Amino acid sequence: MDRLKYLVIGILALFLAGCGKGQVVVETLNVAEGPSASAVGQGKSIVILPFADYSEGNIASAQRRNMLVTEALTDRLIVNGFSLPVQDDVYDYLVSENVISANKSSLAVELNNDWSDAMKAELRTYMVQAENDNAQIAGDSSGTHGLDAQTVSQIGRQFNADYIVRGRILEFKTRQGTSWAPNRRGFLPVIFGSTGRAVFGYASSDSYDKEDASRTADLTYGEGPIDGEGMVKIRMWVQETATGNVIWTNSIKVQVSPESVVADNQYDTLFDTAIDKSVTTLVDHFVAYGL
Repeated sequence: MDRLKYLVIGILALFLAGCGKGQVVVETLNVAEGPSASAVGQGKSIVILPFADYSEGNIASAQRRNMLVTEALTDRLIVNGFSLPVQDDVYDYLVSENVISANKSSLAVELNNDWSDAMKAELRTYMVQAENDNAQIAGDSSGTHGLDAQTVSQIGRQFNADYIVRGRILEFKTRQGTSWAPNRRGFLPVIFGSTGRAVFGYASSDSYDKEDASRTADLTYGEGPIDGEGMVKIRMWVQETATGNVIWTNSIKVQVSPESVVADNQYDTLFDTAIDKSVTTLVDHFVAYGL
């Protein structure tokens, strides 16, 4: 009887302990302590330009990828002591100077997607505007609008910066995991996956291409779990604003997969990790060998 009483009391205690009216707060401060007094970037300023995106996806996903890379890069440069202008001010200046403009071919591709009639009308308006802007740039003989040494110096003077950072997003996609360890793939997938390969053989490359394309389309906006791994490949350059010379460049490829079958395999988690690792490694290499 006493045992039953203690069991009931224990269950009630657990129940009452779980009845709370507050909220669970998870705080993630990316730059916790700021740069040290001996940080190599102290007294230097740097401007991050938009990265060229050569990966698959539409305009909305490309904008999100660029923002994620830029945010991670900003945090890592701040940790190393560099000062930076507000990124929106940089974008506004580049657009006003016709350094960057809307891509007409990208807008044309978007017209074939599942947008509403009102949205397609807006896209056509932007296409006309982009065509006019490009025609104006082509007919302007006052100077080039690419990032030559003069343009780099102009950006440096505008933001009082010592360096500019440019780059390319070469790959940003999901891929099938290569590990067959049971703790990462699960016991049943390992057994049935390997058996299926032995019995039915391998799919043709065309099948893999179609599967990869559909997965890219499904995960365009970063939703849902990944059955495999996320892969990011980035190239980055740093130029002196005084001369326009490239003083450092490097590229990196990072593949991230869940550590086990119970680990978080959500799209945003894996790609946030891949981006942070890519940017951290690149900036650390620049600080060590580029300055």
